Amino acid sequence: MTDAANPFPVIPDRHPRLPAWARAFRRAGWPLRQISALFEIDRGALIEAGVEP
Repeated sequence: MTDAANPFPVIPDRHPRLPAWARAFRRAGWPLRQISALFEIDRGALIEAGVEP
């Protein structure tokens, strides 16, 4: 979710930098399922926040 005040995707009730951290893990080669388990979040929420599946 984005808004005019914050153009970067955020996930409600999570740290605002979580999507950026998750994207960094993806670039490092981590599977999305492991990232979602690490942060205890649904894969769909990560994809919605801009993390590549």
